[in-house]
Amino acid sequence: MGRCAVMVVLAVALLARPAFAVGAEFVVIVAVHSPVTVLASNEVADIYLGRLRRLPDGRTVLPVDRFESDGVQEAFYREILQRNAAQLRAHWSRLVFTGRGKPPRQVRSDAELVEFVARNPHAIGYVAPALVTPSVRVVRIDP
Repeated sequence: MGRCAVMVVLAVALLARPAFAVGAEFVVIVAVHSPVTVLASNEVADIYLGRLRRLPDGRTVLPVDRFESDGVQEAFYREILQRNAAQLRAHWSRLVFTGRGKPPRQVRSDAELVEFVARNPHAIGYVAPALVTPSVRVVRIDP
């Protein structure tokens, strides 16, 4: 097999991976009855950075985050928000100080996050894939 063919096979393999598995460490979730099924990664970032409060169809969106930092949160911040926790705190400090934004609602545990998202059709969150329950749906994230 020529070098060009190997490159094509590798490219196809990378593109064929599931879009919702942006990172192996997390998935983005919504309530099972939410109409949201697909979001672009920049839309998710804009939601969590306070730039997007409504989806293009007019529905409000309520991002949910956790107080405690862990590998899942670090991966989400790095891969979707392209920031670390300190940069995100600084971002929200500026927005809150100037009255231009309110940070995502924070919960104390993954279980509380899943429960909150499951009960609220406007909520969006992220968790480790193993924590997805039948009451929430994984959102496909397009690059």
